[in-house]
Amino acid sequence: MTKRTTKMEEREKIEEEKWRKTGRKKNKEEEKSWYKQIKRIKSVGVKLF
Repeated sequence: MTKRTTKMEEREKIEEEKWRKTGRKKNKEEEKSWYKQIKRIKSVGVKLF
């Protein structure tokens, strides 16, 4: 069990680094909420970055 958990943790770390580089999130639902937030912010006229 410990070996499996360490492998999963390593995979999660790699995935997090990839998502940080792209600026996107893991789940599709989170991506949808992310795009909705961007649309709201653009409508207000304030940019994230």
